[in-house]
Amino acid sequence: MTGDPTLFDQPQFEPISTSGTTAPTGSAGVEAVRRRDEAIARVDRNADDEWKRRALSVIEWLAHQTDEFTTDEVWDGLAGLAGFPGGATHEPRALGAMMKRAAKHGLIEATDRYRNSVRPECHARPVRIWASRVR
Repeated sequence: MTGDPTLFDQPQFEPISTSGTTAPTGSAGVEAVRRRDEAIARVDRNADDEWKRRALSVIEWLAHQTDEFTTDEVWDGLAGLAGFPGGATHEPRALGAMMKRAAKHGLIEATDRYRNSVRPECHARPVRIWASRVR
């Protein structure tokens, strides 16, 4: 039994490239990226303009206040704003588009690290850790 894994061993995974710099291989990979980008553009187009403005301002504030954060902290910031109880938007995935926009504008950058979300509706799923580029 020596050397055999147990139920309590942490699984060892090779890190995956999520930076967007690695080109997908094969037509399925290209199609997956195209569909991802299309979905991000669609939720961005359909999100409320005022909600988007406020989401970007929360992201910018966080980028100036801390070295790293996740979308959990952005949702917390949005929840505190009048008119957006719980950070409400008709499509929560729109926050992903705002994170991408903030990264494109040089406020933040994606890391290759994740932590489990503390938001109950996320069921402790992994969420990306974003790093400030302005702090």
